[in-house]
Amino acid sequence: GYVYEIVARPKNEIISDEPTIDKDVTSLGQNSDTKDVGETVNWIINSYIPSDIKDGISYVITDDVDTRLGTPSNIVVNVASATATDVLVALVANVDYVAKVENNTLTITLTKAGMKKIADAVGANVADYVIRVTFDTVLTTSATLGENIPNDATVTYENSVGFDFTKESEEVEVHTGGLQIDKVNDAGEALAGAKFKIVRVATEAEIADENIEKIVIGGVSYVYVDFYATSDMSGEKVYEVTTDADGKALIYGLAYGEYKIIETVAPEGYNLLRDPIDVTIGATSHLDENSVEVVNINKFTLPSTGGIGTTIFTVSGLIL
Repeated sequence: GYVYEIVARPKNEIISDEPTIDKDVTSLGQNSDTKDVGETVNWIINSYIPSDIKDGISYVITDDVDTRLGTPSNIVVNVASATATDVLVALVANVDYVAKVENNTLTITLTKAGMKKIADAVGANVADYVIRVTFDTVLTTSATLGENIPNDATVTYENSVGFDFTKESEEVEVHTGGLQIDKVNDAGEALAGAKFKIVRVATEAEIADENIEKIVIGGVSYVYVDFYATSDMSGEKVYEVTTDADGKALIYGLAYGEYKIIETVAPEGYNLLRDPIDVTIGATSHLDENSVEVVNINKFTLPSTGGIGTTIFTVSGLIL
């Protein structure tokens, strides 16, 4: 006869949890940083491990890096603690994974051997570990001052039965800034020929390094910083800038933060500034309306006293 009722029972458990992915800059948990143009930026990708990775078909991490951030280099892939920097097991390039950079896109593809190695290393504690990818870029001169340059990463995973999962990280960003100086006299007239340097507080490592030139201001050690003196950040970096015929000087491509500018040469006929000037570099400090006005005062000459005053000093000197 006919059977009208069929009972289906599960034969094999199919695990289909999906990985997620996070992106950080400089250190774990940090989603924003500020850098000098030409400075190295450290990127961190944390991609979480699905419990069935041992039988997975493919696991790919992709990072389409903005060209303003530079080209990915120094690529390292490890299995690490999800909440700390501790490395559980190092993954070997071209054995456990294949790394490729093409058109400024970084692709990390795990091999079957790599997925098995990860599964064996973490065991049942998959939630405690991540696949951590770190790489470096160098912030380029194409960066726009005051503009956040975003970056994110994507993980694509195909499990053992062909289910595809794709997750994208949150965006993290890097930015850089600049400063404009307007040099004038006490009448507000532009002064050309003034020279300036810029300093920031020295780090402990810089203080300990005898090869780095430092200056002490108010008991605090500062270091000179190099920068671009053109609006398009062309040419070489400089440590000193000179005001032009309009009294302007540009200091471009520096990280946001607190600095001091020091006048090293005053315009012809004017007194050199005695004290450094505190300045803050931020998202809008490079704009004309936020330029730093630096005023110089005319030199003065003491008039000849003449008369009896001079005679008394002269006679007294001869007697002595």
